[in-house]
Amino acid sequence: MGKLLKKPRRIFTLDCETDPFLYGREVKPFIWGLYDGSTFKHFKRVDELVRYLASIRGVVYAHNGGRFDFLFLQDYFETGKPVRLINGRVAEFRIGQCIFRDSFLILPTPLASYKKEKIDYRIFEKDKRDRPGNAAKILDYLRLDCVYLFELVASYRAQYGGNITLASSAMNFFKNKGEEKIPVPVTSKHFYTRFSEFYHGGRVSCFKVGTGRTPFKVYDLNSAYPYAMKFDHPWEEDFEVLSGVIPKETGRSFIRLETESLGVFAVRNEDTSLDFPDDGVRREFCITGWEYLAAKETGTLGKPKIIESYVFPHKMNFTKYVDHFYGLKETLDKDSKEYLFAKLFLNSLYGKFAANPENYSDYLVVKAGEIGKYESLVYTFEGYIGSKNQLALLSKPLDELRYYNVATAASITGFVRAKLWRAIRHSKNPLYCDTDGLAAGKLNLPISKRIGDWKIEFSGNRYAVAGKKLYAFNDGSKWTGWGEEGKTPKGWKIASKGVRITGPEIFRIAEGETIKYNKPAPSFSLKGGQRFISRDIRRTR
Repeated sequence: MGKLLKKPRRIFTLDCETDPFLYGREVKPFIWGLYDGSTFKHFKRVDELVRYLASIRGVVYAHNGGRFDFLFLQDYFETGKPVRLINGRVAEFRIGQCIFRDSFLILPTPLASYKKEKIDYRIFEKDKRDRPGNAAKILDYLRLDCVYLFELVASYRAQYGGNITLASSAMNFFKNKGEEKIPVPVTSKHFYTRFSEFYHGGRVSCFKVGTGRTPFKVYDLNSAYPYAMKFDHPWEEDFEVLSGVIPKETGRSFIRLETESLGVFAVRNEDTSLDFPDDGVRREFCITGWEYLAAKETGTLGKPKIIESYVFPHKMNFTKYVDHFYGLKETLDKDSKEYLFAKLFLNSLYGKFAANPENYSDYLVVKAGEIGKYESLVYTFEGYIGSKNQLALLSKPLDELRYYNVATAASITGFVRAKLWRAIRHSKNPLYCDTDGLAAGKLNLPISKRIGDWKIEFSGNRYAVAGKKLYAFNDGSKWTGWGEEGKTPKGWKIASKGVRITGPEIFRIAEGETIKYNKPAPSFSLKGGQRFISRDIRRTR
């Protein structure tokens, strides 16, 4: 007789609610919600929730659970069982027969980008939430959050499988979609080390730090990385080294050269951030062929001395993958699940090629008094967890390291930086750029909705550039306070990475003022617990 197949795991979505106005106080959920596609249950005590789920063979998803909801379940983590962490986020763990996963890893976007109910968060306060009318509103709000997340997760799993991360789902789709299966080659650690120095992220540059008044527009490159993926890029591990010359097929090659710093090529700082020096000093750069061509076309190459070039005989483009998801985007309702999935998949494949497996570890939860049993098994003590530090988190390197082709990712990101540099050089009065966007007085390039062309995202006449990822653009409108769901008021475009500050505050910072920022809610991590962040925000160059 054949082996009996296990029934598919039941899918649940989980959420909890807390007092929204914390200001230094410890966060504790006062209600939990659980939905399985047909039935919604709520629990006022976490131990009741755990008891209910522990005997069920299910998969429980919580949105941003790895940095919030799951951290209130630490006391119930199974000892001797693995816990998966990804970039500090609790990605997966088990309690009894139940698997818990963070849905943000497959859907890295706020739930409000799909559906989100409105509610006055003041009724969540302790002295108000138990009033009959308020309690019913909170419970319905919690229920709908679970329902909307279930709609997303169930549809995603049905279409793209049960991978833990979006990047893994994207890679599986690329390899297995269509009549011909595409084998994705793996490379060696030596190859990764050699070519990772050519892999850089997006360009962020402040051309005008401070404030000013001048007409300008913010231009956005339509699907920058998907467009880059439609061109040929390095594939497989074979390459040829050329000394002192530029290869004939320049684009997908890599070049080590020495030349004057004219603002086009990147240098990596000790903190891994990028700078694009424009001081005329001769430096050694590791660049892609796309950037070499852009520098040559725009007269910013200087007088290069070519040290080495690296040529890849095998090539690959991702046109079918891009056209599939871009075509879906063009035909679907922007409020649909499928549109959201298509948008996410378009930008989630290339990064998988650059992932360094040495940055990941296997983690294990054990009783605090049993750490010694694992010291001889190459485990490293990471810290105590749980409300009373009764558990310990241990780590060890992955048993199997899989390197994909970092050169593929490096070529794709280099293509986008080259396209952005051409735009900078074809613009008048550039103010600021970030990856695939440019704020400038005028851009002398095609403006259209086509993939790879530029579109106008915002028009303004006042700017404040205080540093990388810290700016405010305004069209003359007054600041009217945060809008619906915390949206920026009409007439403003702002960025303030890591902090929530207003447009007028960014103008003050750009003019030289230092603002003290105290985050009202704590940041959460498994190893660090709850931490309230305080920062001095000042202008940087």
